[in-house]
Amino acid sequence: MRGLWPMAGALVLLQATPAAASPLDTLIGDWRGKGMVRERPGSPPERAACRLTAQTVDATRISVTGRCGTAGGTARFSITLRRRPGGRVDAVVSSPTLPEDIDYAGTVSGNRLSFGATAPLDIDGAQYSSHVVFAFDGDDRFVMVESATRLADGEKQIFFDMRYKREGGARP
Repeated sequence: MRGLWPMAGALVLLQATPAAASPLDTLIGDWRGKGMVRERPGSPPERAACRLTAQTVDATRISVTGRCGTAGGTARFSITLRRRPGGRVDAVVSSPTLPEDIDYAGTVSGNRLSFGATAPLDIDGAQYSSHVVFAFDGDDRFVMVESATRLADGEKQIFFDMRYKREGGARP
């Protein structure tokens, strides 16, 4: 499976509730999500399910691994998240379905995280910008939406629209 959605599924774990000691603290644990993905620009949306696990690497980094699947197949991914000064978070996304790693930069604000790819993505010979928004409802649920905008004409499509829930209920 190629396209944007494998990287997006990994990114869903970046935001915490405002009461958390650190924006990354809430991320640690296991998550399940259901929703819609679009594999390529212009393709129809497909039902999808994802599983994600986030683990602490050190005081500024966490590692997320996961898998998302549709009727057409599955995609595995990994991401390294790094906290930066001023409420910023960087991410490097890797997946066998991607031609190369993708760098993202984001800003934490309250219960939301807004992320953008740091360079245009080439999809089927066209250049796209990728924007991801995460909105948390407490520390056990969130919604994640990724959109891609074709740089040539500004056409925007939703590539990933998922609802996630922490596995096992409350935070560990």
